[in-house]
Amino acid sequence: MQDSSAALKFYERGRVTVVAVAGDEIQDDMHVLECQEELERVIKDEKCERLIFDLKDAPTLSSMMLRVMFSLRQLGAEVCVCNASEVVQEVLKITNLNKLIQTVDSPYE
Repeated sequence: MQDSSAALKFYERGRVTVVAVAGDEIQDDMHVLECQEELERVIKDEKCERLIFDLKDAPTLSSMMLRVMFSLRQLGAEVCVCNASEVVQEVLKITNLNKLIQTVDSPYE
C-alpha cells in the first residue's frame, strides 16, 4: 500500500488549502481513495473553503482522481487547479469539469 503523503504535499492548510499532486504516485484506485480520505479530513478539520491542486508535477491524472476532485465540492469547498498540463486542461474541457473546477494561474491567487 502506498503512502498518500508521497502523492500529496500540503503547502498551506486552512480556509484556503494548497496541495501539490504528484500524478505518477496516484494512478491506482486504492491509493486515490486514500488520498480522498486525507483530503476530506483536511476540508472538514481545517474548515477549508477553497482547495487548490497544484498540478505542476502531475502531467496526467487518473479518471478516479478527477472524480475525487469533483466529489470534494460536495463538502462545500471550491476546488481549483493550477499549473495543469495541456493534457489535463483538455480532459477537464472534454468532460465539462472545467465548468465546475476552476483553473487559476497561481496557487496563491
